[in-house]
Amino acid sequence: MRLLWLLLLAAAAFAQPVTIGVRAGARLNSEIESGGNSESKAYLAGPMVELRLPHRFALEADALYSRFGYSSTARFSVVRDPFTHQPLNNVVTERARANSWEFPLVLKYRLAAPFYVLAGYAPRHIGGTYEVSGYAETSSAGQAVPISGSGTASYSTNHAFVLGAGVAWRAGPVRVEPEVRYLRSKNALGTLSGDAAFHVLGSRNEVQILVGIGWGGR
Repeated sequence: MRLLWLLLLAAAAFAQPVTIGVRAGARLNSEIESGGNSESKAYLAGPMVELRLPHRFALEADALYSRFGYSSTARFSVVRDPFTHQPLNNVVTERARANSWEFPLVLKYRLAAPFYVLAGYAPRHIGGTYEVSGYAETSSAGQAVPISGSGTASYSTNHAFVLGAGVAWRAGPVRVEPEVRYLRSKNALGTLSGDAAFHVLGSRNEVQILVGIGWGGR
């Protein structure tokens, strides 16, 4: 949100046309690459503000919210039965739920109307909770004790490079902009809890389809 306020202040300072509105859409690929099942919501939505610059350029800042989640099950041996010498297993499922905020800042260049291209930077922060459940065998006869736990967790801020293209249509003061964006993250997201037993790995590549509806500008 800080980027949005800075852009508004810059617009006032330089008296350039400003468009304020909302941008929403969906992620087209899974956020989890291996080690678990993605349970994230596909939608993204939030406010946008655009500052029109000279020479067919514009600067846009967004604050896009989405809901992140995954589940992952791990089976691993910890000790051996002292009588049968058979391995005793732990089976644990981890489920994570978190809020995701992405703050793209993109530079747009208008080609022949109505087309434009864009490039920029998108930091992202995810924070939420996780729960674990399962059982630990105490004998090879099948005796087991339940395992459960929960906690709060947060990623460090992730960073992505953004490329995209779109079209812009205007009807009076309202502008509609469908666009596609490709994001390439610097690092793959790991597990929320940091438990190495799960080895959940997020995808570094993401494709988004977004539509912006703005008011003002020109």
